[in-house]
Amino acid sequence: MKKLLYFFIFLTYIGAASAQQTYTITGTVTDDKDVPIPGATIFIGDSRKVTASDKDGRFTLPQVRPGNYNLVVKMIGYEVLQHAFMLQNKDARFRFKLQEDNVMLNTVEINAMSLAERKRLLAIFLDCFLGRSKNAAQCKILNTDDIKLRFDKKNFLLTASSSEFLIIENKALGYRMKYLLNRFLYDRSALGNNLISFDGTLFFEDMTGNLRQQKRWEEERVNIYFGSVPHYYRSLFSNTLEENGFVTYIVPNPTAFNNMAIKNPDKLKKYTKSVNTFNRYIKAVDDNFKSFELSLLSKDSTEMYILYTPKNEPADFVERGNVMQRPFKMPPGQFSIVRPTGDSLLISRNGDISPAASVLFSGFWAWGQVASFLPSDYTVPAGTQLPKPRKMTATAIAPKSSN
Repeated sequence: MKKLLYFFIFLTYIGAASAQQTYTITGTVTDDKDVPIPGATIFIGDSRKVTASDKDGRFTLPQVRPGNYNLVVKMIGYEVLQHAFMLQNKDARFRFKLQEDNVMLNTVEINAMSLAERKRLLAIFLDCFLGRSKNAAQCKILNTDDIKLRFDKKNFLLTASSSEFLIIENKALGYRMKYLLNRFLYDRSALGNNLISFDGTLFFEDMTGNLRQQKRWEEERVNIYFGSVPHYYRSLFSNTLEENGFVTYIVPNPTAFNNMAIKNPDKLKKYTKSVNTFNRYIKAVDDNFKSFELSLLSKDSTEMYILYTPKNEPADFVERGNVMQRPFKMPPGQFSIVRPTGDSLLISRNGDISPAASVLFSGFWAWGQVASFLPSDYTVPAGTQLPKPRKMTATAIAPKSSN
């Protein structure tokens, strides 16, 4: 499953829900001559669901909840195959044919980059890719030599990719991730803003640790989850935003909002009132999926301001100057902005969204990067107490006129 992050981030997460029906994914992997391929890695993107094909090229992934998924097949010497599909109300079976990777034949890459230059650019890449949070400091890529870096000095564009999985150890959350980086871009010339984007496929493995480490990892996973993107979409699906501590405002774009604040501040009352139900814009597809009609929402709003009130923005977020200006007084909390870019968004009961490019995130949700990624099948431990929401009233602030 793609993960695209720039000053805004396309973030796709698949969440977990209460007990529900699960299904089995099976299939075969062959070459283009129908010869079975044993030992191929098959996994669901962003999850801990992974297996390998047997001597006959067969594979099985059991106990998969309904949702939108990206099934990835990888074998050395063959092109990576990705298949996006919806698992809805029955088992799924696939037959995959892999094509030889002709690029593998050309393993020699001309690169005049000096070791000192590569070290400098690699540091920039790691800072952008892993993030700058306290958790990022506990993340390490074990095979940085597999990262291919290219730098355009004229336009200050840094790009990166990998033909092999990047092995990432996240000692803050207790995960070992394997990330196949398709594309990374860092553009420092983008309208005065640093623009970062990357996409790829990954799967998670639980790290082993003693009881004390496991307890610390679980506590931090819970901390990361509450207020996160999947937490929000699960709450949106179940119409429990308020109970889960989320406050949402639907507002026009910043320019229109500021003009309104100056010319007709009375109209601001419409936008400074939080919205806790989106029934007007959401239609049920079935028990496991809902459609969020973004085209209808766009008629009323070009942005959604989202606050998670039980928690403040952490010190490492504030100290690095990532805090976004709030156009009106809001309750304290973690502040993010969602901007619809597509016509519709499919939301599953598990919290995944599709297509990912239908919304853009900025603010707190655009900060975590790889160091804050949780697997799609993550569930909050039973008995975990929900953080207590704050309840405060937002107040409009009209910006000062230039006159």
